[in-house]
Amino acid sequence: MLIAIIQNSEITIYENMESVKIALAKGADIIILRGFEGRYNEIGELFGKIHSYTESLKKRDSRGLVKDSRGLVKDSQGLVNISPAFALENIYSTNANTKLIINALPDERWLKFKPDGFHLNRHNVKIVLEKPELIDMLRNRVELLGTSVHNKEEMMRILLLNEKISVDYLLISPIFKPSYDQKGETLGIDGFRVLYENLIEACNKANISRPRAISLGGINKESVRELMRYNFIEGVAVMSAIGDLPDEVLERWREPMYPWSNL
Repeated sequence: MLIAIIQNSEITIYENMESVKIALAKGADIIILRGFEGRYNEIGELFGKIHSYTESLKKRDSRGLVKDSRGLVKDSQGLVNISPAFALENIYSTNANTKLIINALPDERWLKFKPDGFHLNRHNVKIVLEKPELIDMLRNRVELLGTSVHNKEEMMRILLLNEKISVDYLLISPIFKPSYDQKGETLGIDGFRVLYENLIEACNKANISRPRAISLGGINKESVRELMRYNFIEGVAVMSAIGDLPDEVLERWREPMYPWSNL
């Protein structure tokens, strides 16, 4: 699974849209929009621009661009131009392969934009666990749910959530040192493996579905190659670095994983 995290630039919607285009061209399975908490108008405007952009993709596709086996559009030299099969033109279709997720606490104002799901940070996981109405909303009206985990304590809380409503993926981080925080501690490969094994054991014991374990933090064109050596790393999540990651490396994780619940 390949996840692109789009951080709200807070400068112009143009910059946010350019980040979305890069993620689509790289064949992201999921796009998480982060940093838009309470900014409903901005999300509405961004969704509108995404829709206009993907409508233009349909026209480009009709002019003869060729899709590969995954639906990635390539030019005559085999270079990826754009990814309409994974593009947000399909966000409004049940057959979508690219999913658009908002990193925020779910509410009715977000749902009117018809996102494919929500990502909950550690604070919002606590809130959802305390509010049955939010559990019902996520269970009955949202297709995908993801969360973040940094340690065993948070993992136990997420497992409680997973017993109430199926969690589709976990962002386990930081696996490497992020560029913005060189002093903080990291999990490393061994720390990731421990949390992964805890996850499997707990889900098997409770006989519940297991979220997919996704690595996050400090992933760049050098470190991503190290992750390829480990089968228990089931995907990568990246922010600005996604544009620099080699396509041949990302192909390891760029696979259609839907339906998410059948893991």
